[in-house]
Amino acid sequence: MKHLLGLSLMAATLPVLADDTSEHDHGTFSFYAPIHATNLKVDGIAGMPPIESSVDELYDAHTRYFTFGFKWQGEKWFHSIEIWEGQYEPLGPGQGGDLGRVEGKLYVDMRQRISEYRTGYNFLQSGALKLHVIGGIREYDQTVDAYTQFTSSPSSQALGDVRKQTLNSRWAEATLGLQADYQLGENISITALHIAGVIGGSSAQTDIKAQFTMDNGLFFDAGYRWHNFESDGLEITENGALIGLGYSF
Repeated sequence: MKHLLGLSLMAATLPVLADDTSEHDHGTFSFYAPIHATNLKVDGIAGMPPIESSVDELYDAHTRYFTFGFKWQGEKWFHSIEIWEGQYEPLGPGQGGDLGRVEGKLYVDMRQRISEYRTGYNFLQSGALKLHVIGGIREYDQTVDAYTQFTSSPSSQALGDVRKQTLNSRWAEATLGLQADYQLGENISITALHIAGVIGGSSAQTDIKAQFTMDNGLFFDAGYRWHNFESDGLEITENGALIGLGYSF
């Protein structure tokens, strides 16, 4: 009788344990669109000064823009995939600049795609604060066509001439960083992260954002992003607003 009673108690507890484990494994899935409303600086084009553009100028110049994100959040781990693509033609002030012994107008056409897989592990939790170590793989694929139109020259025959340089670069890098999440309330959280390329590239990114989640699973992100990367002497810096809309289930 004692053995039967013990087996009955074990059988009664097994479904609860299975349910808890199942809930832990399933985690939370979310789809979102991270929109980068940033200023842009392009430096390192041979014979040309840096080109800087504001958010308004980028919006006017954009001919294609695509962004997508997917994330799974568990009790300890998270995994995310993010793809961002933009095309801007033309980009730049188009104003006179000192190009050595000549004066010229300059601008660029730029096409850029950034794809990233990221994972994080919650190694420390204290109350509403969680700290994650994060890492992943990021791929950059960009083409920059730089144009210079001469407005003054030692030779009058060069006036009005347009010089074009095309810079194509594509590379992948391993990334490593830290992320802090703080739960302000039931539906509001703040996230701060810094991540950098450690193998295969040279990049650094800092994000600070707040997220508001509604009861039906919809959420809204708003914050700030600073992102710098370079390849073959070409350096690009983006900084400004980071906003996003998504749905979690």
